[in-house]
Amino acid sequence: MQAYLTNFVLTHSVTGWKAYGLAVVLTLFTLAIRIALGPIINDGIQHELIAPTAILLALLTGWRAVCLATAITMVGEWVYLSSPDATLSERLMSEFVIATFMLVTSGVVFLLVDALKEVHRVNEKAEHARRELGHRVQNLFAVTQSLVRLSKRFYPDDPARVLADMTGRIDALARANAVLQSSRNVDEFSLRDFIDNLLSPYRPENTDRLHIEGPDVFVRARLITSLGLFFHELSTNAVKYGAFQNTDASMTLVWTLKTTPTSRRLSFTWTETLPQDTVFDTDASTGFGSVILKTSVSQLDAEFQRDLKPGGLVISLSFDID
Repeated sequence: MQAYLTNFVLTHSVTGWKAYGLAVVLTLFTLAIRIALGPIINDGIQHELIAPTAILLALLTGWRAVCLATAITMVGEWVYLSSPDATLSERLMSEFVIATFMLVTSGVVFLLVDALKEVHRVNEKAEHARRELGHRVQNLFAVTQSLVRLSKRFYPDDPARVLADMTGRIDALARANAVLQSSRNVDEFSLRDFIDNLLSPYRPENTDRLHIEGPDVFVRARLITSLGLFFHELSTNAVKYGAFQNTDASMTLVWTLKTTPTSRRLSFTWTETLPQDTVFDTDASTGFGSVILKTSVSQLDAEFQRDLKPGGLVISLSFDID
């Protein structure tokens, strides 16, 4: 019954001049019935005949149409249905009763309609969240399967290495998706919360060695897996070869947002400053992690640049987020 009534209200609502026209037609029709039945029914039934009109108008229109119908009903009552022998105070009391009856009845129905619409909105939001969660879980399984296959391909004779790599990457995916779980909107996430959560395991004890700066941008949820894997690879490389494993080094992550009338473009700059004699392992740029970086860049449809030189590393990433 609730579903039927909700569907009726949502699919048959009338607005604008059509609502006023409906109010006039229904009210005049009810008035004609009351005039025709006036000689054979009492005043109580006369007033009860108004209820269907008030209820139907409240279901289908709005307050303005109900007020118009109330005004027409009061005029009809005064002109056609009031007893010639009634005093002015009696006629005014009858008008007051009719107006109160119509407005209170309509008000109760309006509250019911608002409650039905709120329930419908909550149900739609829950259904959307359910579909989004199912889609996200499928994507995570697909990504995990791909990571396993790639790890086995790169390290066919080293299952311990495969396990270690997969543990780190799955943990990065879990931390990234934890940000979505805490987000009020399942369709987007806070970039600042995402970065803080993802880099939290790598933060050095000396906080001066790590600087993070950027606006709190909200990014589409569909980008979180690619971004999570991208920054996990950068962090892992920094732990193995770069700023996170060298107490004399520092790391800076800065992002900016450029907005145009048609798009929003997000740009990251990851900078590692190291001693001049630091030597990077070539595996950092040619191994399995490099494949993950390239895949993430491709999925983000991003521009990517990596500048490696003595004493530092600068990585730039830029892509549209709309």
